[in-house]
Amino acid sequence: MPEPDAGRFTFRRDERLSHALDFIRVRRKGLRRAGRWLMVWAYDRRELPRRATRLGVQVSRKDGIAVRRNRFKRRVREIFRTHKHRLQRGWDLLVTAKPGAVKPAEFPQEFEELRKEFLALTRELSLPADRSS
Repeated sequence: MPEPDAGRFTFRRDERLSHALDFIRVRRKGLRRAGRWLMVWAYDRRELPRRATRLGVQVSRKDGIAVRRNRFKRRVREIFRTHKHRLQRGWDLLVTAKPGAVKPAEFPQEFEELRKEFLALTRELSLPADRSS
């Protein structure tokens, strides 16, 4: 029998940025925070009722070969998937590797480093939900 909260740790289609216009809107109108490795843009969709927060990940070819870029994207998606229940609903997030922060040979960073930075940046953007976890 599945656990009652098992569904909250999935990464559903409605939790993804999928259209180019969504990515453009987040970049142009969203709030931006940069850390050592990541840049995070956040755009409040201001919808009622508030639907799920959505995630988009972009990585430049300058950041390394496809294997490393895909590893970065998988790590960011996993961090979002396991921590999305702590974020406010109704936001669009765009995560990119910070340009020039790392050499392609060092890219992507370790999972734990990315996780700590992602959580710190979303906290700076005031995205954590109003509950203590």
